[in-house]
Amino acid sequence: MTQRPGVRACEGFLRIVADFESWWPGAGQAELDAFRALGTLREAVAFAGYGRVPPGRKHSHMRRRSDTRTLGPCRDGLLERLDDIREARTFEELHALVGGIVAGVPDAGPLTVYDMARWIGAWRGLEPKVVHLHSGTAQGVAALGIVLPQGRRTVGKYELPSEFWGLSCGQLEDLLCHYQDDLGRALRNEEPRGGAARCGARRAAGRLGNWA
Repeated sequence: MTQRPGVRACEGFLRIVADFESWWPGAGQAELDAFRALGTLREAVAFAGYGRVPPGRKHSHMRRRSDTRTLGPCRDGLLERLDDIREARTFEELHALVGGIVAGVPDAGPLTVYDMARWIGAWRGLEPKVVHLHSGTAQGVAALGIVLPQGRRTVGKYELPSEFWGLSCGQLEDLLCHYQDDLGRALRNEEPRGGAARCGARRAAGRLGNWA
């Protein structure tokens, strides 16, 4: 069930979308483009599985993941299933495959699985058709007043307020994670607070102005 937003909340949502679109091409889009530019699927899988963005920067989401305990085993397991990864027909199929391959690897939780699948999917040209939920995105959805059944791991774009429908499902995953505090404040017709992003990306932090 979604709380019906008021006029000021709608304006707040539009400000959030505009701010997101101001920085995402140079951050999230550039990250995906770095994977698309790789020459082979093996390269893309090796970088993704090891938590690196080409040409080799360790992604902020992976900084607490051990190379030897987590990322190395993820990379090796994914490379062993290269043919299966090549045959995945949709992002959702690829995401499920990656999750199954790294299951049991220490610290390879839902966000790690999503990121690796997203990077590999970028090379394959596979885009999410739904918004996949991990801790950050789930909190962003909850901040919008949306109550999902326990255990549900995705949300459809059109279950979100219409102000967000112009973004892709992959973009919405980023937005829900990065702006979860401001989403709730917009829904309550409160001014944005700004602050550190949960996922470590650039944040609005005072640039959004008032909702009204």
